[in-house]
Amino acid sequence: MLRTNLARRLPFAAHDLQSHLKTVEYEYSMLSRAAMELRQREVVNNATVWNACIESFAIHSRATIFFLYGHLEEMSSGSETERLGSLRPTDVIAWDFFLDKADWVRHCPAPSATLLYAKRNADKQIAHITADRKELNQPGSATTSFWDIVGVVSELSTGLEEFVTRAPAANIDPAVSDEIRAGIARWKAFLAEDTAVPSPIAAIPTSESVHTPRSPTDIRTVSPRSSFWPHARTTPEKEDERR
Repeated sequence: MLRTNLARRLPFAAHDLQSHLKTVEYEYSMLSRAAMELRQREVVNNATVWNACIESFAIHSRATIFFLYGHLEEMSSGSETERLGSLRPTDVIAWDFFLDKADWVRHCPAPSATLLYAKRNADKQIAHITADRKELNQPGSATTSFWDIVGVVSELSTGLEEFVTRAPAANIDPAVSDEIRAGIARWKAFLAEDTAVPSPIAAIPTSESVHTPRSPTDIRTVSPRSSFWPHARTTPEKEDERR
């Protein structure tokens, strides 16, 4: 459902939209590069960096989701819905770039449950201190969560590719648009070559896992016992080293 206040929204000047596109490119670059880092062994073996990469991924995915779908009151996929929060005058969304607003409404890709879940997790588990985080992924707790890293980045890549293809040329800096396309191509190339990169999940002994991940692309936020490492799990040997 479209927001009811879109008709009252003041337009941005073309030169401002061109400048704002640089922020969009930054968000996608950080999102995709954080995802790539989570596949590197040195990140898997450093819980602080692991946490930082997951949190960076979450925050930048949240911003990119709002950019693409900010014209909606809520996202829906099947029976699932997720509200997007207030749209402020200074917020920049993809809808702002279009002269024919209906063009983006028609062609904006429908979000999947993967995006809804990522948005909800970023809101409740990263952006705010909430009751949802109580005992989250703690040993012996039934409260668990996961991040479908590859699914989220790939879906947002599709959405941004559609955006830069359809947005009016007058509102798009072609050099920045090319950078976004190059970033998407880099992500796709990374996935094609990623079979040789050890999975972070595979690096964690099965006995250490909360439960078997749905797929190798699920990055779970799991912490060792009695610690303040809420997004990572290490082997007992690593815990001993930190004591």
